[in-house]
Amino acid sequence: MRRYALCILMLHIFPSSTRSEAEAMSFFATLSSYWALTPDQKHFLRERQIDDAQPLDTWHAFFAPLAKYDLHGDKAQKIAGIAAGVAAVSAFGAFMMGFFLPIGLSLIVLFIISLAIYFTLKKNNVPDVLREFLLPVLAVLQQDLPPGEPVHLCLDLGGLTDAKQTEPPPHATDYPSQSGYPRIRETYFADPWLTGGTQLVDGSRLTWDITDRVRKRKVTKRNPRGKIKTKHKYKTKRRIDVRLQAPAYHYALNPIETHGIDVEVSTRPGTKRNAVKARRTITTKGEGFYGIPSMDPQPFLDTVAYAYRGVTPT
Repeated sequence: MRRYALCILMLHIFPSSTRSEAEAMSFFATLSSYWALTPDQKHFLRERQIDDAQPLDTWHAFFAPLAKYDLHGDKAQKIAGIAAGVAAVSAFGAFMMGFFLPIGLSLIVLFIISLAIYFTLKKNNVPDVLREFLLPVLAVLQQDLPPGEPVHLCLDLGGLTDAKQTEPPPHATDYPSQSGYPRIRETYFADPWLTGGTQLVDGSRLTWDITDRVRKRKVTKRNPRGKIKTKHKYKTKRRIDVRLQAPAYHYALNPIETHGIDVEVSTRPGTKRNAVKARRTITTKGEGFYGIPSMDPQPFLDTVAYAYRGVTPT
């Protein structure tokens, strides 16, 4: 955190590196929100994993400060990146114009500090699905849960790791090793980043699982001038699985027509509980550095709604 304090000092020394006082205040907001975090919350920032069952009030108290820190941190990271770029270009200009000392040297110091802050914030960055998806979904669930009912969450926002690498699917294209260009290499991952479950106020059990199946494609090309460029492309198929187990004495299975909708629904009768499964798949594409794709809460809530269409009150 000393790096943040040094950056704030440099922002006052070089006010031209910021667009407005509001941008400088984002660093103060990032600092204050970080200092307000508990040791457990700071541990989550480092590991990005948690597996526990807690009431919704406890979950909200845990995730809300993290979401606040992430919101301010994203803004501060962007400003630090801009400041590093401006400082690098200005230092080069000062060197070319013969003003390396003391202006150029000061700009190099500002570049180093800004770059250090940028990578520190990037290391502690939380994927946006925490504040844009998880917190809104928990707020909706709170309306249908008994007071104090625990909600089990297994959250893994660590992204793609070697442990999550999988074998290529049967339909995958085979790109043999070759000495010429272009060179294409594909790697596949399965990232089950959110699993949860709870019991609703009507006695039904609701569980869900969200898994990202990612194809990472590394393409290396050589242009006519002989310059070699490498690009990373990602294709993510996000599978949302929802399982509803409704008490048989309260709910009967209801035939549901799935033609024309993008949700697969299946039902299974039981003596005590009637089960309904709903699955939805969302495909996204991206380039460059991989991050867990953002997600709107509505597709997940719609999948839960389709699961409830599979039962009807008796």
